[in-house]
Amino acid sequence: MNQFDTDLLDLPNEILLIILKKLDNIDVLHSLFGIGKHRIEILLQDDIFTNSLNLVTTSSIIDLKLERFCNDILPRSHHCIRKLILETSSMERILLAVSYDVTMDYDDLVVPLLRRMTHLEKLTLYLRILHRNAFVDGTHLQNEILDYMPQLHTFKFYISTQEDIYSSFPHKSNSDIERKFTNIRYGQMASIIDSFRGGNAAICHIYSLPFTFSRLEMITTHFPMIVFDTVTYLSVYDIIPMEHEFFIRISQIFPILKYFSIENNRSLSFERNEWEFDKNASCSIIEFPHLISLDVMCANIDYIAQFLLETKAHLPCLTELKVNYYQLQKVTMNFTRDTTRRSCC
Repeated sequence: MNQFDTDLLDLPNEILLIILKKLDNIDVLHSLFGIGKHRIEILLQDDIFTNSLNLVTTSSIIDLKLERFCNDILPRSHHCIRKLILETSSMERILLAVSYDVTMDYDDLVVPLLRRMTHLEKLTLYLRILHRNAFVDGTHLQNEILDYMPQLHTFKFYISTQEDIYSSFPHKSNSDIERKFTNIRYGQMASIIDSFRGGNAAICHIYSLPFTFSRLEMITTHFPMIVFDTVTYLSVYDIIPMEHEFFIRISQIFPILKYFSIENNRSLSFERNEWEFDKNASCSIIEFPHLISLDVMCANIDYIAQFLLETKAHLPCLTELKVNYYQLQKVTMNFTRDTTRRSCC
């Protein structure tokens, strides 16, 4: 009688999915996620595996498995997660493993949840809110959240509210927003209001000082001259050119920056294609001594040259470059340009 060895991957997708669904989804993700099998990766995109994750330590979650979830699985699947069940001992580690997307359910879900925390003594909030129809300001924080926390004595926060601007939208300035902070007793606070998309959209950042978070996103050229010495991830966006001096300010104000994303399709104010020339007309070289990742995928070719030419910028730790291949080919002159070798080798 002949015997046959059947590999799991020899089974049809339908049968394989039935088998995997009978197993614990945490064990399935830990064992099969990211093993390089494209077919398995597609099957694991089924909602049943990532929609709800129970990471409470019964017997299966150990430090090594938790490490894999934080480093490999959550960064690639967090956008699919709708429910997380956590232990208090691992909560901070898991929630800080990735930056979760903006929320459109702030008033319906986040505020009611915070109001139930009546015995809270310390609160740290990092929220990015989309389409709330009003900026979050000091009055809102006090009346809708802080008044429900009588024992609270420490409050650190960063909250950004991004809105489309219509004629009925209440227009406010930085001074209007900051004036609302006068009744909050938890220390100094500040705000930044920026408009973009030709004035059809705006974003309001409010935050406690000193700033203690590691991420800032959707910052334009109008940011305050204070040092953000904890920020390692920064994304900037604008519809006006970002000049050389702007990036010098960035390097000074964000001294430990590691991840930098630039979105700007406007050419720098050069009279010619500056990226074609090695000479640095500004004389000063921008230095980002800790930068390991640069994303210029949505940036004009001028910004690619700004960072890759060693006559303009010095990026000694850069190991990841996200860039349009054809623009890269152009700036490096088909990968033969000596002044780009240091950044592109």
